[in-house]
Amino acid sequence: MPGFRAFHAHKGYARDDEGWNWRELVWAHRNKTTRLEAAFWCDDALVGLVVGRQSPGRTRVSIHRLAASPVVAHPAKRLVTPLEIALGTYTARAYGAGELRILEPLPAVVGIYAENGLTPVAIGGTVRYCFTRL
Repeated sequence: MPGFRAFHAHKGYARDDEGWNWRELVWAHRNKTTRLEAAFWCDDALVGLVVGRQSPGRTRVSIHRLAASPVVAHPAKRLVTPLEIALGTYTARAYGAGELRILEPLPAVVGIYAENGLTPVAIGGTVRYCFTRL
């Protein structure tokens, strides 16, 4: 299975710096027919991962977790997040969904999502998700 190559490259199934266990995330979504899983590669370097799914009502696609490579210098630096957002947007359009959401964004990247056209939504002072209508 090609996706497992990405997991091996991503710290050998370990949790990443944010505490996300990618194997557990993909395993939790494995039976969802409308899941979204992607690994972005530049040559032999893993530069990004995405896990998400379509909502039960088919009104939106939510990206549950996304990550860019922590490697300081790689050829796709600054391109991974826009590519991940584009993938989510195209997937949402293909499903006929009217909205893309990135759930539980890290505070450090909310501004990057805003620069890429997503609107942050805060509840109780914490940004719970960023979204764009399609």
